[in-house]
Amino acid sequence: MIRAGLMAAGRRVNAYTSPHLVRFHERIRLDDALIAEPELAALLAECEDANGGVPITFFEITTAAALLAFARNPADYTLLEVGLGGRLDATNVIVRPAVTVITPVSMDHQQYLGETLAEIAGEKAGILKPGVPCIVGPQPEEAQEAIGSRIRLKSPGGIQTRWKRSTSGYLSQGDHRIHFGLGQDQRIEQVEVRWPTGKIQTQENIPVNQQITIKESIVDLFGVPIITLIIISS
Repeated sequence: MIRAGLMAAGRRVNAYTSPHLVRFHERIRLDDALIAEPELAALLAECEDANGGVPITFFEITTAAALLAFARNPADYTLLEVGLGGRLDATNVIVRPAVTVITPVSMDHQQYLGETLAEIAGEKAGILKPGVPCIVGPQPEEAQEAIGSRIRLKSPGGIQTRWKRSTSGYLSQGDHRIHFGLGQDQRIEQVEVRWPTGKIQTQENIPVNQQITIKESIVDLFGVPIITLIIISS
């Protein structure tokens, strides 16, 4: 969906996704085309030679080949989808991405990521980087708390952090309540709610653990707001 939206806007987009449905080449897209067989074979051979026989996983070597392909075929945007979790994933080598995204967390790969939603969410939140915006999809409460803890750990004292998250489903006319739980040394300086209708609503200096009410009078089937928190650590 992200790739399609960017391409519809006229941008060149490289993408690395998994798993593939029919052919491995689906994992590596250079702009709007799947990587060609000769180029893929050459890249994999080059990565194998550079690795020098050191043990390496299938996903690690293919990720290396994809990143090499992207370096040699620049685009306006490069989309990287993690293969498993996030913290220890082979794709998690970009020091400062433009943005990171955490989709809804569910029970998945428990043998690698943990037995609870909190443990799994903590692994997925390993893609968070200081100073880099993160868009967090609707989460179960346990997962949201784990991601929030990671955000606090990644936020040095006195540094402004933005946490963007979308509410689940669409909103009909009425109130929508969101509960923010922060550490004792943190406060929310500002909450900005930007609706698809163009309406922007802000609230400032929100006390810790206060439940705020976001009002929207327009019924919109696509009325899912983007909520930006500016969190200040004292």
